[in-house]
Amino acid sequence: MKGQKKSYIMKIGIKSLGCPKNFVDTEVICGILRENGYQINGKIDNSDIVIINTCSFIRDAVEESIEEILNLVKLKKEGKIKHIIVTGCLPQRYKDDNLIQELPEVDAFLGTGDLLEIDKVIKNILQGEQSYKVSPKPNFLYNHNTPRTILTSQHYAYIKISEGCQNNCSYCLIPKLRGNHRSRKLEDIIEEVKMLSENQNLVEYSGIPG
Repeated sequence: MKGQKKSYIMKIGIKSLGCPKNFVDTEVICGILRENGYQINGKIDNSDIVIINTCSFIRDAVEESIEEILNLVKLKKEGKIKHIIVTGCLPQRYKDDNLIQELPEVDAFLGTGDLLEIDKVIKNILQGEQSYKVSPKPNFLYNHNTPRTILTSQHYAYIKISEGCQNNCSYCLIPKLRGNHRSRKLEDIIEEVKMLSENQNLVEYSGIPG
């Protein structure tokens, strides 16, 4: 209709670090965002909000995550992006530290068990609120009904069949980062395989840095 304003579609930039399991979590985040009407943007410096899904399993991964966050902070100060959300293993590992005080430029932190809160967190940010949602014991594990946008090439996709560990080895952070071990039901995994083989929920998109 002439004179009617077009609704603005918010552009979300995504950066995924770490292992394939973390990449699946990034795909879940993208699926939730698309379901709620956001546009996944391939260019980080042309986004309203940038989400960085971090890794912190070893020291090098922690350093890489922090370096990437500081790069985003620089872009925010330059006015190239508006908001920053840090998700995944880094906030989960350092859940007892005051990350908001350490990184005040970051608008929200989400742990590995809180990914389904991403839309709510974005709404809080747009109202000027910082968010810190990091569950002490993460227990999230997606199923075939969970929104997910496949970001790999069309000839393959990752399928997560289990999450976490409860061996609590002294040298390993997995229980701290991912919680106790839990597995998906076989029927659920088979259903996801069928969906992927039929190209359901599949989009041609290769703009996710990671």
